[in-house]
Amino acid sequence: MKLEVHTHASLDDAVRIISGSGGKNTFHMRGEKGVGKTSVARGIADLLGMRLVLMDCASMDLADLGILVPNHEERCTMFYPNAHWGFHHNEPLCIVMDEFTKAPANLQAMLHPVLTHPRRIGDINIHPDSIVITTGNLKTENVGDRMKGHTANRLIDIHIRKPKS
Repeated sequence: MKLEVHTHASLDDAVRIISGSGGKNTFHMRGEKGVGKTSVARGIADLLGMRLVLMDCASMDLADLGILVPNHEERCTMFYPNAHWGFHHNEPLCIVMDEFTKAPANLQAMLHPVLTHPRRIGDINIHPDSIVITTGNLKTENVGDRMKGHTANRLIDIHIRKPKS
C-alpha cells in the first residue's frame, strides 16, 4: 500500500516524516526552486547519525555511479560502484538524489533499485535501514523536471511549501 502525503509540508514537517520512517519508505520532496529541499539533507543525516550521500543527479551520468568490470572466471561483468558513494560499506546511509527529476533517463533507470526494497546499486545491496530521498521542482516551473509513472509509484510525494514569513 502506498502512503501519500497530499498536503503542502514545511521543511520541518518533511524532516519529521522522513526521519521517522526508519528507511521503510522512499520520499520525493518537490517544490519551488530555492525553498530549501536540498539544504535539509544534512540535517536529516545528522539527526539520524548517518553519512550523507548527496548525488547531484542533474549533472551526473552512468560513469559517475561506477563501472562494469569483467569477471573473467565467470565470463560476465559485475558493477563496481564508485567508492566515493560508500555503497559497499555495510552501514545505513542517508542517500539524497538531488534534482532526480532532471537526471538523464538512463541514470534514473540505473537508480531505480535504490528506490525499493531490498535496496541495491548494481549487484551491491545497500543497508536496509538507509534513508532514500529524491528531490525535484514543480512541473509548472518548466525547468525540465520529469519522472515516469512507474518511478513515481515507488515514492511518497512530499510537496514542500514556501517558508512562511
